[in-house]
Amino acid sequence: MSKNYSVIYRTGGTVNFKWNRVLETYKTMEAARAIVAELEKMGYKALVHHTRSLNLIGLPETFE
Repeated sequence: MSKNYSVIYRTGGTVNFKWNRVLETYKTMEAARAIVAELEKMGYKALVHHTRSLNLIGLPETFE
């Protein structure tokens, strides 16, 4: 089974934050990390997750 990667990023401050998901999925970790780098240049906290895990668990509920 091939792994796909998803990118999530956080908007807002420490009290009123929201995690968002980039709709596109990526076949390689390198492609996903390139998107993370772009988002971080724009000032957003961004992370890469396995798409399957993210679908099962959902977006984070905490700031970090």
